[in-house]
Amino acid sequence: DYSTDLNFKFVNDGNGAWVGVFPFTAGAFKIRQNRDWTYSWGDISPADGKSLTDNNGGNINVATAGTYKVTFTIPASSYDATNVTKPSVTAAYTIAKQ
Repeated sequence: DYSTDLNFKFVNDGNGAWVGVFPFTAGAFKIRQNRDWTYSWGDISPADGKSLTDNNGGNINVATAGTYKVTFTIPASSYDATNVTKPSVTAAYTIAKQ
């Protein structure tokens, strides 16, 4: 459902990581910057469960409803949380049911 925004928390660890624990229904989601679709990340094709792209990425699928911890990491060399410039096109992610 793309009608609800969930907020990640920036982890100031030098790795450019954002973390959130979210309740999901079965379905799919994407990650977007600042509640705007200008910069949004989805699965690469074919999906590998760890890599995202801002270049027409696909939906990130959630097969089973539940609470999940999602970590989204933009390479630290390409993005500063205080700077709203174009971030990296590629990013890493993990999703783990809690």
